[in-house]
Amino acid sequence: YSLNADVTITGTSVSSNEVNGDSTNGGGIYTVGGNLTIRDSAIINNKTSAAGSSGGGIYSNGDLSGTQTTSIVNSTISGNSTINRGGGIYNAGGLTVIKHSTITANDAPLGLGGGVASFADTATTRTEVFSTIIAGNMANNVADTSDDVASLGGALTNSFVSLGYNIIGFGTGMPAFVHLEADFDGDTDVDGNDFLAWQRGFGSGPA
Repeated sequence: YSLNADVTITGTSVSSNEVNGDSTNGGGIYTVGGNLTIRDSAIINNKTSAAGSSGGGIYSNGDLSGTQTTSIVNSTISGNSTINRGGGIYNAGGLTVIKHSTITANDAPLGLGGGVASFADTATTRTEVFSTIIAGNMANNVADTSDDVASLGGALTNSFVSLGYNIIGFGTGMPAFVHLEADFDGDTDVDGNDFLAWQRGFGSGPA
């Protein structure tokens, strides 16, 4: 739990936590204001279980007009669950940056955005994604078009921004990623070399 503070988590496992009060958020990590940096860590098997709760793994709410940033780098977000929005991560406001990470097997059984949910107002919220896998998550108890990346609520503008080299499953946030091609090494075909280029993050394919 972090309120208007700067927190850095490195090489840590945050696991098997639960919040269950009415409309409580952030089963594993809750941050409002300040800067949060998560690096080389695992956020696994956390949950929020009360009605209206969001952010099973991570709940972040900041000020996009300021310098506050939630950064998730080289980390795994898996096995988390929430009732409402964002089984893995919910960006309720401000800037969240996800790089070189894997977000999978999270769930929002009664809501949307089993993997990552981002409040759908580009004036207040932005979720940037680079060289990351967000796939194999669930929402509404089924693997449907709302499970991996969901941009929802607010002004209904897509607050996801792709920085390239991502593998994304499904969801309402997909339009931010549809311009990407699988030809990451720019040789006009798709093969194992493209995966290596994506993995290393320096391919010459579209960003």
